[in-house]
Amino acid sequence: MATDRTSPDPRITELVAAVEAVPLTRYEGVTFKDQSVWLDGGEYVRCVFVGCEITVELGRFRFDGDQTFTNCEWVGGMPVDRWRALMDLVRGLPMPGPRKRRSDA
Repeated sequence: MATDRTSPDPRITELVAAVEAVPLTRYEGVTFKDQSVWLDGGEYVRCVFVGCEITVELGRFRFDGDQTFTNCEWVGGMPVDRWRALMDLVRGLPMPGPRKRRSDA
């Protein structure tokens, strides 16, 4: 039996469209300090992150302008290629290894 993989499963396409239809919450000039921050669902404009645990699952967020990251931990479950793209945006940070979130410990 042949399987057509020339286009995404329609269920996935519908799911992605539904997620993308939800507007991003905008954070402009906000300083996040010593807290857990889930990037998904947010648009971050010139924000500062200090001592934060930063989680990314879906990769649905946007950085606009320069962000500042100091002593932050990166956790999440997105694919490696998305992590690489994210790390290219956040210059100078090391690639994260497999980690558990603090709340899972």
